[in-house]
Amino acid sequence: MSDVFVVADRARYERIVTMEKRVLLTGGYGFLGRAAAACFAKEGWEVHIIDDGTSEPMEPLKAKHRFYPYSVLDERCEEVFRVRNFDVVLHLAERSTALESGAYLENAGVNFPGLAHMLALSTKYHVGKFLLISTGSVFAADAKDPGKDGETAGHLRAMQKYVNEEYARRWGQNFDLRVTVLRLSTIYGPGQLPTHGFVAKFIMQALLGKSYEFFGSPDETRDFLYIDDAAYAIYSAAERNHAADVVNISSNTAVSYAAFEKCAAEIFPVRPTSFMGAPENPALSFGRAVLDNSVCRNELGWRVNVPLAEGLRRTYDWYQNYLKEKAKRDAAVQAADQRKELWNKILPYLEHAGLFAAAAGIVVWQGNTVNSMIRMDFNYIYIAVLGLLYGKQHSLPAVGLASLLLGYSLLIGGTDVVSLLYLPEYLLHFASYLFMGVLTGYITDTRDRELEDERYKRSRALERYEFLHAMYQESIEIKDKLYRQITNSNDSIGRVYRIVKRLDSVEPENVFTQAVAVTAEIMEAENVVLYVKGSNPWYFRQKIRRGSAVEDLPRSLKVEETPYLREMIADKRLFVNRQLKAGMPDIAAPIIYEDEVIAVVELHALDFDLWTFYRQNLLSMTARLIATAIGHAYFYEQAVQEKRFLPGTSRILREEQYRRIVEELEERAAAPQTAMSLVYLNLDVANGDWQALDGKLTGVVRAEDYIGQVGSVAQILLTDVTDKIVAMVQERLKEKGVASIRVAS
Repeated sequence: MSDVFVVADRARYERIVTMEKRVLLTGGYGFLGRAAAACFAKEGWEVHIIDDGTSEPMEPLKAKHRFYPYSVLDERCEEVFRVRNFDVVLHLAERSTALESGAYLENAGVNFPGLAHMLALSTKYHVGKFLLISTGSVFAADAKDPGKDGETAGHLRAMQKYVNEEYARRWGQNFDLRVTVLRLSTIYGPGQLPTHGFVAKFIMQALLGKSYEFFGSPDETRDFLYIDDAAYAIYSAAERNHAADVVNISSNTAVSYAAFEKCAAEIFPVRPTSFMGAPENPALSFGRAVLDNSVCRNELGWRVNVPLAEGLRRTYDWYQNYLKEKAKRDAAVQAADQRKELWNKILPYLEHAGLFAAAAGIVVWQGNTVNSMIRMDFNYIYIAVLGLLYGKQHSLPAVGLASLLLGYSLLIGGTDVVSLLYLPEYLLHFASYLFMGVLTGYITDTRDRELEDERYKRSRALERYEFLHAMYQESIEIKDKLYRQITNSNDSIGRVYRIVKRLDSVEPENVFTQAVAVTAEIMEAENVVLYVKGSNPWYFRQKIRRGSAVEDLPRSLKVEETPYLREMIADKRLFVNRQLKAGMPDIAAPIIYEDEVIAVVELHALDFDLWTFYRQNLLSMTARLIATAIGHAYFYEQAVQEKRFLPGTSRILREEQYRRIVEELEERAAAPQTAMSLVYLNLDVANGDWQALDGKLTGVVRAEDYIGQVGSVAQILLTDVTDKIVAMVQERLKEKGVASIRVAS
């Protein structure tokens, strides 16, 4: 099988890095597949689905996606992989039957080869990550550690699942494919078929007013997880990097059947359950009740959002509305189908009756079936028309009716009944009717069979054409997208270069200005603020802000009073305000230099469409670029420390250095997005003693303000201050014996 992975022109299939990621879901029209596809589409991924149409969804998938109506064993799947460079393949395709059917071995002949086919194509076309959906029922209910124990549940379905897991994991190890097995607990939610889920069947029985038959005891436990939580966990596993090759997705909570029934009874009417005891068939046993979700929580940052009571309420409401709408639709469709079916049934007979009435009228009018002037028997037309229209089904009855009309015309013409039965001329006339009926019926039936064969060939050719046309259209779209990226798109290398170029500065103030501008541009955000750690490590000072929504934010943050800031400093990780708490940024990223958080960039009032992992990764990447630029600026500033300040002083900048900072801040203040106030105070330098002045200024001005030489006087530049703060600074200067005058610039 090694030749499967040999690619003649490997460069042709090298990964094409784009900002929009692609995911392929096999069996994506199933219950879990639809939810996962909707989650990926919501997060901005390009979704593709391969499904053979056997999933029987209760509701259509509304999320934007591309659909390929193929089995996972279909050779045409390779064309899909060849055209698209998938970042992730999510394998959900599985032929499943009701537990009582026992057709597991037959299904294994489809499920296992389908998995092997998808793994082979994923390896051949360099898929970034392969996710295999499995279940906690692969392990026995009393297994101590479902992540390590090898004790599988005692039925064929669990064994097949376990074999699939091991095969996929070993494949990944042997062929350098990132394979992750996702084991899910009992998933429930709107849209699940009652035959495929315990909760769905329970609710459906409750809606129908029936008692649920449960194989087990009231103390038997399960681990319930709402479908939206499961879908987001799958998305997190695809989006985020993690080291685990097996991830358990569960609520990590054991709920007994008695507790489940009590919870359900508080939401909707439930009939008492009939407990059937332990099942004789081991396939009906559930297996592992609770899965440890620590990897999912710690490495993926995933949490359960929908508790069992809320999930049951949502699911019950959905099924209730579904049954009502289904009843209305079924009634309307049934009535329309019945009318159409009735009309299609009676139309040939109405036409037959009409033609027979016309033929009978001619016999009554002219007294014979044969016209005396043109010597033509109109019964031949009657038989031929019905035979050519409807075949032998109507031509043979027409022969019988035409024979009756002929017999009637002969009897009224004076012929007796006995003559009709033995005179050759009459018998030949009757036989000619039969010959006409059989001949026309045979011609029509043969034509219908040939037309059916042609329709089948045409449908197969049209299906192939549609497949090739879809592949062609996708190739054109990829070409156009790559063209736009190369020339002038938001994802182009040129744009990335421009962003990096803007941060290429050794002036700290310029780096701060560009950092906020670059963050706003990349994130498509209007409200951005940058806090920089001051000389006191427990305070972060607001350095620059952009947007109207951040004008009233505090000018400084005390670390111990700001929980999200403490969390970022401790973990050095991105902060996302998932609880939507007021007074916190929507997303914030730490700027780390030499393993220390030196600044924080925050996004506020972010559009809901921008709350995606894709945007979070962009912000994280931008923060690293900013950290590098600030690090270069700090290094440069330390290298030219003596050249920046006047001799013998620690804060008074040389005139040239000071004017550069003034120009940068005035440009920043003039911009509408980053408007702020600038105040200039001129100070007298007594006897030209700059060192003495430097000593007096200690503790008078803030660390974020600037002092510089302007001719023979010193000047203080106060940034983003009110008149009250200016007056306070002047009072402090006066106490130090330094006179100050406020000037325009």
